[in-house]
Amino acid sequence: MPDVGTALQPLLDQLLDQLEQRIGDQTFLAGATPTIADCTLFALMEAIYPGFGYELPERCGRLRAWYDMFRLRPCVSM
Repeated sequence: MPDVGTALQPLLDQLLDQLEQRIGDQTFLAGATPTIADCTLFALMEAIYPGFGYELPERCGRLRAWYDMFRLRPCVSM
């Protein structure tokens, strides 16, 4: 349903901008160690990357680095 995606895009953009700002220079979303926030966002990203072909926007460099790092964690790449 492309109309739903189009309608939700401004909300998604706002959320990604907030997460990009919040992660700052931290390793994980909420600090120095992974939390349920990291696991939840990673699971969501894993579902929409291959399934819907969505990629984080270029402006989300910190989140892209976080995602790439999180993918390599032993608990993820089992």
